[in-house]
This record gives sequence, C-alpha cells and structure tokens, in this order.
Amino acid sequence: MKTSFKVKTYNFSLIRRFSLVALLISCGLMLFLPWISKYLNGLVLGIIVIGIPYSFFTKKMKDNEEILEFNNDVIISKE
Repeated sequence: MKTSFKVKTYNFSLIRRFSLVALLISCGLMLFLPWISKYLNGLVLGIIVIGIPYSFFTKKMKDNEEILEFNNDVIISKE
C-alpha cells in the first residue's frame, strides 16, 4: 500500500530572523509614538505598531514556505 501526502512547512531559522526584524520595526515605531500620539487616536497607534510588523512577518513567511512530500521511502523537499 503506497501512501503519500504533501505538507506546507516553514524554515524555523527564517521564522526567528523575521520575528526579530518585526520586533525591531515595532520598537522603532514605538520610539516615535510620543510625538505622533498628539495627532492620532490610540487605536490607530496600536494598529500601526502591531499591524505593520505583523504584515511584514506574514508576507515574508508566505514568500518562503516550502512543501514537503512524504512517500513510502523518501521525503522530498520543494521550495
């Protein structure tokens, strides 16, 4: 009986790298919050600080997803 299936995976080292970059972007945006908080609502500021790094993170992760194909005897990695 032959069984095979495919799974979408992500490289863990890339997840760590993109998470660090998203964290640095978020911290950089937080440095400017005192100056722009006079002009924007707190909800908008939260969306800016959380939303921009999160959208960067998800875009990069979608661009770097890999497919693993499991067959009876072999595992095939496709990028």
